[in-house]
Amino acid sequence: MRYILLILVTVLWFVPAALAQETATSDPTPAATFGSLKRTGVGRVDQVLDGLTILLKDKKIIRLSSLDIPDYAYPEGGTINLAAKAALEKLLPSGTEVLIYQTRKAKVGRTNRMAQELAHLVKKDGGTWINGALVRHGYARAMPSDANRDMTRELYDLENQARAKNLALWSDEGWPVLTPDNAADGIGEYRLVEGVVQSAASVKNNLYLNFGKNWKEDFTVMVPPAVRRDLARRGIDPQALTHTKIRARGYIRSYNGPFMELENDLRLEFATPVPATAAPPAVDNPAQGSVPPAP
Repeated sequence: MRYILLILVTVLWFVPAALAQETATSDPTPAATFGSLKRTGVGRVDQVLDGLTILLKDKKIIRLSSLDIPDYAYPEGGTINLAAKAALEKLLPSGTEVLIYQTRKAKVGRTNRMAQELAHLVKKDGGTWINGALVRHGYARAMPSDANRDMTRELYDLENQARAKNLALWSDEGWPVLTPDNAADGIGEYRLVEGVVQSAASVKNNLYLNFGKNWKEDFTVMVPPAVRRDLARRGIDPQALTHTKIRARGYIRSYNGPFMELENDLRLEFATPVPATAAPPAVDNPAQGSVPPAP
């Protein structure tokens, strides 16, 4: 039994390294157009701390913005987090010079509660967009927030590519997209759920998108007033989404069945054309869906 466990541990350590080698030597993710962001500096990598965090030579700690790794918080570091860390170590060996891009407003979205710098990194030599590279290879998924809305469409496009190939976290054994029927499997986790809205109801200013006939048991997405207003500013009426296939991302909890509160408008994607009453989102690949363009 101990011998089997030793083999398992060995595999978990060497597989991420092999995956990282493929990432670092295969077609690199090109740098995106960062017109909505501001270049705030240049730095040299000291070491990779984990799958999302890099220490620079000047002691500044960079947390890769708008990304999430599902097993990031596991006590010993989950397999995907280890793979992401190994990939970063291949992409960013010590001494690598990187360009730092952050939000345009200095007081919004540039640091987290641990005083780490939230940023998108680009290798100065070669132009590889580091955040995008992790997403493209399935080592991370997009997690947009109100404070960090930039580059969401680009991250979603790369995420679609990784998901279509069942790479890393998107494999059946990882954290694949859930359906309304098995959304309960994701209770307590940040997950993606894709399905057809069966009905929409407004109760006390909150809009509820129901994915089944029994709202007390089936999967439901709640759209709070602030998010509904943000959608409306882009000509999207979530109450008109009945019979539309959408993809929502967020934390699932148990409340009259599996329940997700939509934390911001960017966490809603369209997997089928939007009803005529709503402004259609820009779709680069209709088969994969896309996030509506930000204002």
